[in-house]
Amino acid sequence: MAQYLISYDLHWRRDYEPMWNFLTNQGGVRLLESLWLLSSTATIAQVSQVLTTLIDNDDSFALIELKQGSEWGTMRAKPEGAQWLQNNIRRY
Repeated sequence: MAQYLISYDLHWRRDYEPMWNFLTNQGGVRLLESLWLLSSTATIAQVSQVLTTLIDNDDSFALIELKQGSEWGTMRAKPEGAQWLQNNIRRY
């Protein structure tokens, strides 16, 4: 299963509900306001394709695959997001 970090900027219409619904329904966890963590069997291309359908032409997103052992740190992040990192991206 792949681990993804997803960040987005929604501009003019700021219609967050489709993005939130998708991420929540897929088991995503919010780390910061517009930064989510997701475990998925889908490839990065598949996740990217779905995200593209959820945003408007003036919006943007970043999708990054996280690997086991990646270094990370947080400050005042949402507790459930920090716990997700502890559980899924273990430090060596």
